[in-house]
Amino acid sequence: MTSPSLKTVIISPDIVGPIRNGGIGTFVHHFTRLLRQHGHTVTLLFTVPAEVPRARWESLYTDLGVEVIHAYEPPPARGLTGNYPFVHSSSVAARHLPPDTDVVYTQDWQAHSFLSLRTRRYHSRPYPLFVNVLHSSTAWLQAGMELFPDDAEAHLSVDFAERYVARHSDFVVSPSIYMRDWVRGQGWPLPPEERVRVLGYPFFPAAPAAAPVPAVPRFKRLVFFGRLETRKGIELLIDGLRIIQQERPAALHGIEEIVLLGKPGLSRYGSIEEVQALLQAELHLPTRLLTDLDTYAAQAYLAAHAADSLVLLPSLVDNLPFAVIEASLIPGLNLICSAHGGMPEILGAAGADQCFMPYPRSLAHTLAAWLESGPRPEAQRGHYNWQARNQDWLDFHEEVCTHARQVKQTAPAISFSSQRPSVDICIPYFNHEKYLPQTLAALEHQTAQNFNVFVVNDASTRPEANTLFETLAMRYAERGWHFINQPDNENLGLSHTRNLAAAQGSAEYLLFVDSDNVPAPNMVERFTEAITHSRDDCLTSYLQAFEGDAPPYNPTTGEVTARILYTYLPLGNCPELGLFINCFGDANFIIRREVFQALGGFDTSQPHYRYITGEDHAFLARLTLAGYKLDVLPEHLFFYRYSSTSLFRSTSHYQNLARVHEVYKEGLSRAGLESFLPSFYGVYLRSLGNPGMHFNNDVTWLANRVPWYALRDAFWLKFTKHLQRLPAALGRRVRRVK
Repeated sequence: MTSPSLKTVIISPDIVGPIRNGGIGTFVHHFTRLLRQHGHTVTLLFTVPAEVPRARWESLYTDLGVEVIHAYEPPPARGLTGNYPFVHSSSVAARHLPPDTDVVYTQDWQAHSFLSLRTRRYHSRPYPLFVNVLHSSTAWLQAGMELFPDDAEAHLSVDFAERYVARHSDFVVSPSIYMRDWVRGQGWPLPPEERVRVLGYPFFPAAPAAAPVPAVPRFKRLVFFGRLETRKGIELLIDGLRIIQQERPAALHGIEEIVLLGKPGLSRYGSIEEVQALLQAELHLPTRLLTDLDTYAAQAYLAAHAADSLVLLPSLVDNLPFAVIEASLIPGLNLICSAHGGMPEILGAAGADQCFMPYPRSLAHTLAAWLESGPRPEAQRGHYNWQARNQDWLDFHEEVCTHARQVKQTAPAISFSSQRPSVDICIPYFNHEKYLPQTLAALEHQTAQNFNVFVVNDASTRPEANTLFETLAMRYAERGWHFINQPDNENLGLSHTRNLAAAQGSAEYLLFVDSDNVPAPNMVERFTEAITHSRDDCLTSYLQAFEGDAPPYNPTTGEVTARILYTYLPLGNCPELGLFINCFGDANFIIRREVFQALGGFDTSQPHYRYITGEDHAFLARLTLAGYKLDVLPEHLFFYRYSSTSLFRSTSHYQNLARVHEVYKEGLSRAGLESFLPSFYGVYLRSLGNPGMHFNNDVTWLANRVPWYALRDAFWLKFTKHLQRLPAALGRRVRRVK
């Protein structure tokens, strides 16, 4: 092995110690331990609130020689549009990522490396290599819980981010063949085949192997092991036991108790206490809850009762569950599990008889057979080969480190000054005589000047607006900037005006800027650097909204003088979410000219389009649906002037969005589904409470469609959630007073 001189950082919302961790935290713990045993430098970047004081778990990591950085900040209460939880958490993680990091391991769930990877795409200086481990994506978890999303925007945005992280990581590792094939089946874009691996999980048994447990003739105890929820099969257990009770009741005669061992979860039978009561009532067997044991305490319990217990892990869907790994390595322990996901991969060929299909009758058949035959010898049970998997992970990490060294040696920072492409800046102008001078002044002071400007006057109706236009044309003549009047002095609207401006030049890139917005000093430089480096077809960016007639900043010093109303953080190329909202970005974007021309520019096919807006949303949706590459440069590159009388706010929301839906109809019509669009959007609005829409019967709608007990439970959940936040809020108030 070469010298392990590179610094490895593991970004995770789940680690052992600060919270009651799950499978991701267990992986992080074992992998960290494995790397440290072989001399690698490891830092953990923990990204969620801690539930346990640091003093109670810090020694766990100091003893290993591991630094733990708590990269968590409460999200801002307001002022950020598009600041989804993963955007905020990944932003905090990116700020805390040590600058000398060489290799980053991260996970798919909740995409906490989203912003780090997006930022890396738009800088030429060397950044660390990223390895994304496929544990449990949000969509996969919801499928396992047999739940449909109740918040379309939240679900689609995080699904997009989790896919984005996988796509732009340098390596993707799946613990199981099953999970690798699942994400491929869902259409996830992954790195090239040679960068996608199946490695199992690193693991260390809780204690050295003990002497075999003396055999007993029959099982006395049935242990459900795993989170007590739908996905882990708690409902399947109940349904299977009901079948056994009806058809093979003698199989249960030797069982003295049922033990539910795991953290509480959700199921259709209600709380875990209700599940306990149901089992006791129907099976007439004592049912014990063990819900507060950590990983090692749970393993100790199973080891102590291995001789006379049959352990059941009936997950509906699972990746490579540590519960099965742990149970398979406890001497003398008999276990059976569903043949779904990576569980058969854990047990291997020797464990074929230990697996059943995750359906009640299959479970009942296998469980009854094991209860009737009694404990089986070690040779008839499968066991996880943890030594081989640990070596696989060490070999893989060394390969990643070798690749990281090569990148550092062969990827010097690139200067864009000599290769920055020429850009045509296209500005539509209509009665913005107060604001156009500010836009042009900001362009005068850009950090890069290799661009042309084309301003098109869309038949302004105010004399002072036309006079100013001619004055500015003369002022900027020496710069070669172009000022064009709409032919026939006819107002044709934003789309037509932008298209006319774009047709005037010949530069490789087009950059659209509205005449009432103000570019940031480095807008042209960063847009052109980023699109050259990433080879995207189109880039949008973050924006800061302000209000008023004055410029938002001093173009000479760059000092921001305006009060920022809000910041817009567009999500990016998520056409599914784009059906509902503009997640792509503002019309202030840069695009390859050949792509703009291939799409035919902004759509002017309908006469009424000149009187409404939504043209940027529709154009960017059409671009993404056509397969072109759109992304978001996560920097604030322009100031958006907010106005309550703007075209966007003074036109019909319905008509503006209908323009966007016309783009989607082209694809849906092939399946005859175009008529569903209004219903789709209507359901989405209902989930949001119809913000900004003309509905006055929301309370009636809820009363007619939602059961009273659901409203009662929802009220209680909301009340308790706010009650839990009260101590933290009071603490912040006390600190401010001090």
